[in-house]
Amino acid sequence: MLEYLLCILCGCLVKLADDIADDKRLSRHSVYGYLAGVGYGLVGAVLFTQSPVLATAVLAVIIAVVLAGKEDHPIHYAGMLAFVLASIAIGPKMPYALPLFALALAAYMDELLSDRAEIRKIKDKALRKFLSYRVILDVTAIAISVLLSEPAYAFAVVGFDAGYQAMGYLDSKLSKQSK
Repeated sequence: MLEYLLCILCGCLVKLADDIADDKRLSRHSVYGYLAGVGYGLVGAVLFTQSPVLATAVLAVIIAVVLAGKEDHPIHYAGMLAFVLASIAIGPKMPYALPLFALALAAYMDELLSDRAEIRKIKDKALRKFLSYRVILDVTAIAISVLLSEPAYAFAVVGFDAGYQAMGYLDSKLSKQSK
């Protein structure tokens, strides 16, 4: 149960780090951004070292964001460094190959399609909004959970996304209030 709460926390910290890294009003070297980045790196490392299923889910997301070029700010470099060092120190679990491939592909598709939606390359407004929620990975994780009778894939991915979306919602509300 604690692992799934950590998935939610990790999603919150990733979104917070993303928002701080992307906010042009904040210093490029905001301490809060680095704390969020290192925080998600450490939480991700703890998850990566808990079980092969969690290691698979965590590594799939990391592969996708790296391949999509999303690790593009010093805050994210700090998060990745914290992840790598803590994972080595704790001792990672070996991920499962086929679920890793499927989840990484789904996460990569989410990244690409949400980027296209963000820059309005997708003309249909409803489809653009739908793709901005990045649900391909969630659906894939649920399908893998059902196929393998292993609910941890779905709980981990959906929990992470719930934290990510909740932080995005909270951040948008707070930034509207501060204007």
